Amino acid sequence: MSQRPPIWLSTLKEEDVRLIERAVSGSVSVADIDTVNTLAEKDEEEQGFVVHGNSITAFTQRIFSTANRMSFGFDIQAVSDMNYLVHKKGKDWSTDLEWYSEYYYDKKLSLIVQMSKPDEYEGGDFELENVKLNFPELRERGTMIVFPSFMKYRITEVTKGVRKTYRSWMEGPRWR
Repeated sequence: MSQRPPIWLSTLKEEDVRLIERAVSGSVSVADIDTVNTLAEKDEEEQGFVVHGNSITAFTQRIFSTANRMSFGFDIQAVSDMNYLVHKKGKDWSTDLEWYSEYYYDKKLSLIVQMSKPDEYEGGDFELENVKLNFPELRERGTMIVFPSFMKYRITEVTKGVRKTYRSWMEGPRWR
């Protein structure tokens, strides 16, 4: 019997993908925010946006709550950081494993929503360290993946076109 990967996978309706895009259109470029330089490091090849707004926060909260109830059962409480990333040709991206912080909360769950259509880019595959993923739908616009934030992941180099994603985290009390 094979073990199920430690992820929750689902798909958004097109109108929900557009909700994220509308929220992003009113957002602030990360290049304009010094405190978030680690996200995009003011790199012209990769743009990042900090997403704001009550409707997108509530929407993201519902996604995390559903995924947590169905797959994880973690003690979660609040959405932390919502970002829109644009990965361009020649760049790959990997995490620093930032789930532990100086605060009273830790990042518990990570969310990535695929915003591009599969024919808009090549490369740019999502990978979890030490987990074999065989889900071609991860490239489909609107596909969501939620996974524990302590798992390292990366996006392989985009070799053609542009890959866009919406990314967020859910926090909860420190791990015990």
